[in-house]
Amino acid sequence: MERAHSYHENLHTFAEQIERLVMMVLLVFFGAAIAEGSVFQALNWNVVVVAVLTIFVARPLCAWISLLGSSELPREKAVIAFFGIRGLGSFYYLAYALGQAQFDRPEDLWVTVCLVVVASVVLHGIAAAPAMRYLDREGPLRS
Repeated sequence: MERAHSYHENLHTFAEQIERLVMMVLLVFFGAAIAEGSVFQALNWNVVVVAVLTIFVARPLCAWISLLGSSELPREKAVIAFFGIRGLGSFYYLAYALGQAQFDRPEDLWVTVCLVVVASVVLHGIAAAPAMRYLDREGPLRS
C-alpha cells in the first residue's frame, strides 16, 4: 500500500524531475565541451569503427536479443532494437569503470563514448519521425 501513497508518488515525481535536470545539465556541459574542441582530439579511425559497430551492430543486436519472447511484432522489435536505450548512461558507466580499474588509454574510451552519444543523438533525431511513420503506415501495433 505504501507505493500507492501520495507521498511516494510525489517523491517519485520529484526524483524524475531531478534526473531530467541533471541530464539537461550534463547535455549542456557535453555540448560546451564539443564546442570547445577538446572532446574529439583523440578521435581516430579505431574509435570511428568501434562507434559504428556499437551503433549499427552491437546495440541493436543486444536489444533484439533482449526482446526475444516478447509480444511485439517483428517490425516493432526492429525499431526498438535500432533506437536502443538512452546512451547518456554510458558516461556514468564509463566514469565508474575508470574509477574501479586502470585502462591504458582512457581518452580513447571517452572519445568513443562521446562519438557514440553524438552520433546516436543525430542519427536517432533524424530517423525517429520516419520510423514512427513507418510503424503507423503498417497499421495497428496490436490487434
